Amino acid sequence: MANNYIPVQMDIGSNRIEIINIRSESIATIQRALDLGVTFLDTAEMYGMGANEQLVGKAIASRRDKVIIATKFGIHYDTVSNHLVVNGTPETVKQSCVKRSSTEGNRSL
Repeated sequence: MANNYIPVQMDIGSNRIEIINIRSESIATIQRALDLGVTFLDTAEMYGMGANEQLVGKAIASRRDKVIIATKFGIHYDTVSNHLVVNGTPETVKQSCVKRSSTEGNRSL
């Protein structure tokens, strides 16, 4: 994050954005929000089964140093039981953090 970052009190939650719009429109929506002063984006690994984090990553690729991203992990949808499953074990936390740091360099989150 750039040292001259000034927080703006606007944010966008992106848990449904890839569902509401087609992918290119979703990216354009996030980029327009950034143009209008949004500096905080909220996502999670379970939104779109990870697709949302990738979408946000593409949308902010050229402005990563201007955006704060909140992401959450430890909840996933179990297709066998058709339920949300919470897993906050140390191993899950570690795997999620490694996943985030490895995708950061690839312009995902």
